[in-house]
Amino acid sequence: DSRDLQRARTKRPRASWKGDGHEDMVKVLNGHLTQMFPKVKPCSEWSVEQLQALQAEFYTSRHAGFDAVYQTGADRRVMQQGSMGDYEARWAELNKLAGNHTGRREMLRDGHCHEAVMWLVHHVPAADQQGWFSRMHVPMLSPKRHTCEEGAGEEDLKLCAAYDSQVTCADCHSGAGIPFQDPTDDPPFPDDPTPPGWNRQR
Repeated sequence: DSRDLQRARTKRPRASWKGDGHEDMVKVLNGHLTQMFPKVKPCSEWSVEQLQALQAEFYTSRHAGFDAVYQTGADRRVMQQGSMGDYEARWAELNKLAGNHTGRREMLRDGHCHEAVMWLVHHVPAADQQGWFSRMHVPMLSPKRHTCEEGAGEEDLKLCAAYDSQVTCADCHSGAGIPFQDPTDDPPFPDDPTPPGWNRQR
């Protein structure tokens, strides 16, 4: 759908898709998720392994043309690995670092929730979002913003870096990210009446 590619080329979310800081941004975006997908589930109710399996499904259903658009500029929606095999190797490394440590696994899980939602909304075509994935459970974003304390060990720092690379929503959707920009700068999008609003989704 040409509207999907037009949306991929749009880097500035409308004001209704932005929040003031991490918690407000999460509240705003989770509100949109509940309207877009009938079966949303809080991030805390997912395991790391469940989220990784879900992301593998999203990856298989992605439209490579979207990532080609993101690759042309400094766009944090870009896929960070070159293949599913690369992601699986990366996830195995992170799972090993997290081990059975409650705090580490929580941070890893929350990062996957953010990344999974980004993949679904910005890499999977709207037709598939409204079709197969509308019948599946979809994670919500975690309101907690994880950080590493000063003096954190090497393993914690690696997990923090991975988390920061996954929580890219704030770059555009939060006042703590890039400066708020006027959404009227963007060309108007024809709305899809079934259901309305799907053409922008950000």
